Amino acid sequence: MDGRTDGAGETTRSTAGKMPAGDRPRWLSVIVLAMAVGLAAAALPRVVSPLHLAESRVDDVRIAAFAPAEPQNDRIVIVGITEDTLAGLPYRSPLDRAFIANLISHLDASGVTAIGVDLLLDQPTESEKDAALLAALESASVPVVVATAVAPYPLTERQQAFLDSYVGTVPQGFVNLLTDGIDNAVRRFLPERDGSLSFAAALAAQLGAELPAGPQDIAWHGSPDQETAPFPIYPAHAAHLLPADWFAGRVALIGPVLPSGGGDLHNTPLRWREGSIPGVVIHAHVLAQLLEGREARQGGFILTAALAGTMALAGVAVARLAMAWPLKLLGGLVIVAAVWAATTLWFQAGGPLVPVVLASVALPVAAGVDTALTGRRIRAQRRFIRDAFVRYVSPAVVSRLERDPAALRLAGERRDCTFLFTDLMGFTGLSERLEPEALTTLLNAYLDGMTSVVLAHEGTLDKFVGDAVVVFFNAPELQPDHAERAVVCALALNRFAQAFQAEQAKHGISLGRTRIGVHTGIATIGNFGGSHRFQYTAVGDAVNTASRLEGANRHLGTAICVSGDTAGRCTHLPFRPVGELVLPGKTTPIAAFEPLADDRDTVAAAYAPPFAMLTDEQADPAAAIAAFETLVAASPEDPLARFHLDRLKRGARGTQIVLTQK
Repeated sequence: MDGRTDGAGETTRSTAGKMPAGDRPRWLSVIVLAMAVGLAAAALPRVVSPLHLAESRVDDVRIAAFAPAEPQNDRIVIVGITEDTLAGLPYRSPLDRAFIANLISHLDASGVTAIGVDLLLDQPTESEKDAALLAALESASVPVVVATAVAPYPLTERQQAFLDSYVGTVPQGFVNLLTDGIDNAVRRFLPERDGSLSFAAALAAQLGAELPAGPQDIAWHGSPDQETAPFPIYPAHAAHLLPADWFAGRVALIGPVLPSGGGDLHNTPLRWREGSIPGVVIHAHVLAQLLEGREARQGGFILTAALAGTMALAGVAVARLAMAWPLKLLGGLVIVAAVWAATTLWFQAGGPLVPVVLASVALPVAAGVDTALTGRRIRAQRRFIRDAFVRYVSPAVVSRLERDPAALRLAGERRDCTFLFTDLMGFTGLSERLEPEALTTLLNAYLDGMTSVVLAHEGTLDKFVGDAVVVFFNAPELQPDHAERAVVCALALNRFAQAFQAEQAKHGISLGRTRIGVHTGIATIGNFGGSHRFQYTAVGDAVNTASRLEGANRHLGTAICVSGDTAGRCTHLPFRPVGELVLPGKTTPIAAFEPLADDRDTVAAAYAPPFAMLTDEQADPAAAIAAFETLVAASPEDPLARFHLDRLKRGARGTQIVLTQK
């Protein structure tokens, strides 16, 4: 393997046998699950206040930002009591009734179709001014509705009694606004309560509009553009200066539009666009809706349940995808974002406002529930994995865990071990040429064979890194001959790799050589990782040295490179010296050797004299070159001899070899 990177880092080998049949999808259960989650998502916000608030807040933002742009009802005009209006009156409260009387008379003369007075006339003021206002109310040629209040914040008996006696037969409408209990935002209106009509409903009834029954969602208008106000608002103190045709044919609503609200500013979905809104403006929205016979475009229970059920199906599908959980999480977020965007665009185009919060929650809920319901199959799979555990971990480790389960603790110990690294040359390029199925079959066959050799020599299989195999000896069980055992294992691995390479060549697959590095040294051996996943492995410089010796084969042309620390302990095995290697990332040279297998006596005898000339500082360089040329001519397949010959020809001397690349 060139580069040693394969995504997750470790290669998982396929095991014999089949996974439990219970892993097959049970679509009937999935459909039932989706229906249940969908119904719950549609129903829960109606009974669980925090869920209702979350859904309402999201809907508020979508209404404020994406409600279809359309002009407001041009039959409604607001005559606002402003700070400038109050500044011109003798006192702020109660509002000067002579001023109100003159305003009503002027509006009546301007040709309005109705007048709504969003001011409470619930107590006497100056008698002459009270009489003037009453005369204006009774003499108006158009319907006039005055404000009152009902439960839960009604007028006192004394206030209501005065209002009833004062306005007489003039229609009244309650100005109480229907607010949500959690955030007190106004999102709905009530046309009638306990036999009394609301302020907007009373005006609409006077104009002949048909009133709906029960609470209604307010159908808020989107702003036509950035400069156009929802309704024309004219200062009350300037009304007599304005052209009469600005009022003719319209319903005039008189009410406060003060910056501080005067106690009459309210939160609505439009606060995200316009801030808090005076009560008289909210009454204008409701009146426009009643006069136009419109209803708020709400998705409704069935559409909400259908969307939530679809999201639940998507959640199950995402949960069953064969990918890492971060990718599943990302996929779920993409689906949720797409649904939010699609439903918002639909609403902006004139469609209903579909609740999306609980529908979105349905995705992870369904994924979690499906995972929980598959617990029986998961347990069967775990039994299967447990039975196959020895295929992945050295039997020595399994045996140790069986004898001493406490060995699973996260801990380590310093121990003298021999480490063996292997790598398959050119595998990255081969993986780009082969189909995934063929590549998997090839790699599994190769790793199975390599693993069998390792286990036959009682090595501890540390890990796979792509096509590479990492092994160590003398842990967890003590092996006094671990160095020699590792070298013998390396020779056996080389024989298997050569045979495997030849076999694959018969099928037209060209495999590179397998390179092997072996080193003995002190390292920390034990369980490393976290509470959820750990591995019995080794950590230390000795491990890195073995890895670099494996990489040195690339430059030397050899298949196996063994450190002097290992070779010195193998009294029964023959080696020939490679030289003093300065490995990448190191500054101190390390003696390296190549173990000999076939024709070992002949190879060692022929190699020794030329190599001795390298160690002799007095030797003639030309004579050394001639000696290695003779050796290469006699053994053209000897890569190490050719390596030294090339060094000599480049002017190198001695046996120290500096490797700058892995």
